[in-house]
Amino acid sequence: MRHHLRYAAVLALAGAVAAPLLAQGQAAAPEPAAQLLNVKGSVEVRRAGEARPATLLMTLQPGDVVRVRPGGAAEVVLTGTGARFGLSSGSAAQVNASGLTRRSGAAPKALRKLALPNPPVRSFNRRMLGLGTRGARGPDPNAPAKGTPYGAVRDFPVVLKWTGSSPEELNVSVQDEKKTAVLETKVPGATRELAVPDANLEKGKFYVWTVKPAAGKAGSIGWFRVLLPQEKTSLEFLERQTGEERSTSPDNPSPILLLAQTYERFGMYDDAMNAYQSAAQMRPNDPGLQDAMKRLTF
Repeated sequence: MRHHLRYAAVLALAGAVAAPLLAQGQAAAPEPAAQLLNVKGSVEVRRAGEARPATLLMTLQPGDVVRVRPGGAAEVVLTGTGARFGLSSGSAAQVNASGLTRRSGAAPKALRKLALPNPPVRSFNRRMLGLGTRGARGPDPNAPAKGTPYGAVRDFPVVLKWTGSSPEELNVSVQDEKKTAVLETKVPGATRELAVPDANLEKGKFYVWTVKPAAGKAGSIGWFRVLLPQEKTSLEFLERQTGEERSTSPDNPSPILLLAQTYERFGMYDDAMNAYQSAAQMRPNDPGLQDAMKRLTF
């Protein structure tokens, strides 16, 4: 069974991260201008005179200098436009709002720009649906737990699944954001899944679902949102582009990382974890990538 996922914090697409709340009078940190999506060999980032080792998914600010040591390579994607640039062995470039400026060695090479989908207008907010953590079994060992979906799904049908069983009937409930029930039913205690009728749901909306014994409080809880048709189409196009790039550059984690971040923004957390794990097979010891996976686990 996959590790439980935590969804309160979601990495913004191509490295744009949510700004923290600031104390009154405290200056806001500069918005990230770019992000590192491939780090191979010895690569460093110099900021305000201080050099630090580069990692995958490291955000870059205007004025940062990326330096690739001999034998290394790096790739940078601009946050605003999605433009990608490759840096070769022995080169250095400075990040600015519109691109990279050569500092030494070979000039940055413009790479294929992937068609990154627009993020959903509204992102998942656990408090919005009154949710706790995923799959908490609670004190009752007979209560259902570890339910899916807990995230966005591509299309109908939506099938609720959970583990465990109960000696008594289970109450299954699906509610929308306004707490209006779109499904209320009872199933035998040995049931492990239930399909929600398509007619009860609307694509793009958020729903919370629960399954628990009729006489108990503990149970499985989750949420889902069915992607809008245009979201699904744009996501599938990006997946095809990612597959094409991986077939020609199997050791480059850049396209799979962009896809992982897109999954995360859409709320497809299992898919995001799978993509990060694929990238980790290429760069198993990268701290930035490990941090990304930790963000999705607890």
